[in-house]
Amino acid sequence: MFRTDIDINNQIRHRFGSNDSTLWSNGTIGTAELVAYDGDLVGLQACWSGLNSSVPIRLFYASNSKIFKEYLWRAHDDKWMWQRSWSNYSGAAGVGC
Repeated sequence: MFRTDIDINNQIRHRFGSNDSTLWSNGTIGTAELVAYDGDLVGLQACWSGLNSSVPIRLFYASNSKIFKEYLWRAHDDKWMWQRSWSNYSGAAGVGC
């Protein structure tokens, strides 16, 4: 299980859970120090591509009112890599996977 959210300081955070227990562990995205847009409504979307562990998770978040940033995570190296910025989109909207 995977959970992504924005904390009170607008930092992007994620946690992993297991189907075998109710425990959650902090994920590595906190080390990237990604800061989300400080708005009333903020777009945030994590897209997972399938059951294969080599398939990445793509994270999209609004960094301001008009720009989404995209990061990619793969299980085998457990780090988030910047992919690109998407300009001229509403920072309050969702992305859709």
